[in-house]
Amino acid sequence: MLSPGCVFPPLGCTVGVCAADFFSFRVMIEPSCSGDGFRQVAPKAVNGRVAPCWSVLQLACRKLECARQGRPIVLLDPRVPLAAPRMGALGWAHGVPLSARHAVEPPMDEVEPRGPEDAPVRVVSLLPSATEIVCALGAERTLVGISHECDHPETIRGLPVLTRSRVSASGTSLAIDTAVRAVVRDALSIYTVDEAQLAALSPEVIVTQDLCEVCAVSLDDVRSAVARLAHRDAVRIVSLTPTCLDDILADVETVAAALHLHAQGHALRRALAARLDAIAQRAATAPTRPRVVSVEWLEPIMLGGLWMPELIAHAGGVAAGARAAQPAPTVTPEDLARLDPEVVLIKPCGFTLERTLEERGLIARAIQASVSPRARVYVTDGNAYFNRPGPRIVESLEILAACVHPELFDDLARKHAAVIHPLDAPR
Repeated sequence: MLSPGCVFPPLGCTVGVCAADFFSFRVMIEPSCSGDGFRQVAPKAVNGRVAPCWSVLQLACRKLECARQGRPIVLLDPRVPLAAPRMGALGWAHGVPLSARHAVEPPMDEVEPRGPEDAPVRVVSLLPSATEIVCALGAERTLVGISHECDHPETIRGLPVLTRSRVSASGTSLAIDTAVRAVVRDALSIYTVDEAQLAALSPEVIVTQDLCEVCAVSLDDVRSAVARLAHRDAVRIVSLTPTCLDDILADVETVAAALHLHAQGHALRRALAARLDAIAQRAATAPTRPRVVSVEWLEPIMLGGLWMPELIAHAGGVAAGARAAQPAPTVTPEDLARLDPEVVLIKPCGFTLERTLEERGLIARAIQASVSPRARVYVTDGNAYFNRPGPRIVESLEILAACVHPELFDDLARKHAAVIHPLDAPR
């Protein structure tokens, strides 16, 4: 709480408003751009509550001034550089009393105002891409649980893990495919949910998917687990089903809405779309549009469907063998030969670059031997990129553009050199 003699807090202090209808907020002070003064930046969340908007903050301070018999509370305009602060007997003091200043509106990037019913929610994300969306929205602190596949950003890796797979990922591509088909044939779920842990975490929002029962926990499994929770009526299930780039961008706003972060969701969507468009515009200047095949699985060979054909088009290529917004087709080596691709991008779902290269012999026999020796073949990280319909879909396009048109995107080739591995033609 504000002490009776305090005019303004030191840097980064927490300020409390005495009035019963206001709540705690934090005011951060940082040097101005000119270096000769200080300015206030947007109030931040404290103790799980979100700062009021600028006008509410002003009103709160006015009420506190009245409660303190007119002794001024100084509220500084965050857009106006100030002269150097001065220390006085009452503490850190500078500026004009609020009552003597005109009302100002908050900067555009201020924290979105929210009502008391919109306090930060407890979120469980059972989908790696959804976890990345939550974090990209600046809401990582709302996460209380994740899936066993959620690994980015690294700061979330200590959170409770709520799922596991019945299928071991240590076998070959063929062994994994065979095991998955056996589980599905026996009408079992590939993934299990730790219901005891879920109940203990008491989430208010659970983000999952309804696109692929092989990729992550199914919507039916999540519904079944939630139905057994004591607070099931208070749980909101947000299911994502992206099949194209527009769906991926829309899911950003869907997740944001569930977290009451509408403005942040809209801003993130616009930023991601702008980056995608910028790459597409560069690629449009290329003199050729090579035929491109993206490989989603090694044995059997599956080609990248859903948003992959769109990514290929954005990168300045023509998708061969797959159609946008359609599931991944399975092909034979003979089918692959008939497609006659000029560029092949190998990025199996769930496989890192290193894991894919463990099956280098299979790649040489089944894929490289089926395409022209002149075809450029690349291996990249299908776990971190491409198969995660979240914010890093932009980095996925950057990697793809660097492979399709290396002469045009040499900057992106350098940026992602660690995850772009060209393969020499087999001898």
